[in-house]
Amino acid sequence: MKTTLVVDGRKCTSPANTAAEFTSSLGLSRPWQGNLDALDDMLYGGFGTPEGGFLLVWNHSKRSEAALGPLFHTLVAVIQNHDHIELQLK
Repeated sequence: MKTTLVVDGRKCTSPANTAAEFTSSLGLSRPWQGNLDALDDMLYGGFGTPEGGFLLVWNHSKRSEAALGPLFHTLVAVIQNHDHIELQLK
């Protein structure tokens, strides 16, 4: 059974807040500070995410989408680029 990590979309109200929420929720060993290339690299592993993949539940994702606009869709695409991560938008 895969580890489940949860992002609270209510905290994703700006790029900086979103970066902080993802860093905390994913247990990343260092902040990516909104740099999507850095997040993409970190999602490959070795920076605190569970080995062997995980389920990422993004609660209140519609709220995040409204607040972040196109950035939301870019983040989703970055996450979905990783076969070892199962993303659920709630």
